[in-house]
Amino acid sequence: MTLDTRNTGGRFGNKVFQNAVVSAVARRFDLRATYAMRDECEALGMELFSGSRDPSSTSVRLTDALAEAILSDTYDGERTFVITYWTFFQTPALARWMREKALLVPRCLVSSAPNTTVFVHVRLGDIHADTPSRPTDDWVAAVDEARRRGGTDVLVASDEPSHEIVSALVARTGATPVLLDAVGTIRRGASCAHLVLSDGSFSWLVAALAPRPASVQYLPRHGRQWHGDIFVFDDWVRK
Repeated sequence: MTLDTRNTGGRFGNKVFQNAVVSAVARRFDLRATYAMRDECEALGMELFSGSRDPSSTSVRLTDALAEAILSDTYDGERTFVITYWTFFQTPALARWMREKALLVPRCLVSSAPNTTVFVHVRLGDIHADTPSRPTDDWVAAVDEARRRGGTDVLVASDEPSHEIVSALVARTGATPVLLDAVGTIRRGASCAHLVLSDGSFSWLVAALAPRPASVQYLPRHGRQWHGDIFVFDDWVRK
């Protein structure tokens, strides 16, 4: 094992968390690192570091707690690390670090022009029977709330754009589907004034990168949290 996020689980949102933390640790200790979805992360505006030092026989596993200590300058121990499959770096402290420090450059690349657009992201691609998405009525109610707060036109994006929930949102709210790649979808969503989001890391990125959102609502699934508690900001409203 090495500092190689190709060895870890998750899709694009998870990779952004993993790559950001690994890059910061690699920069701190001049460590060699390899990144999954590097091109996409750099297109988002992230700068990913790789140094000259390889893992040693005394390397320790880079855990959530260890990453928190390193990034808060409270760590004094082994200087080489490895990363394992189930490592996602999704804790409240790391979520705050991501939003306040790691994503400053990507946020600057998002349009901050004033608008009244409502952006909806419905995560569906890896939803399972025991943890279903919220019903269509909940999504429509959140869009209605965004409109009461000044939202007008509606955009909807999903990893399954042909799903019946997305079709129903288009029919019931007049939403326009967003059919872009991951980076384009995140940037388009982050530029909107009102956000109605799922509870995964991809939706989290939309809100975290938004320069000036008027409202952020998120709809967690019933029965399961993803890989950690990252929706920890007071201005993001749980529905």
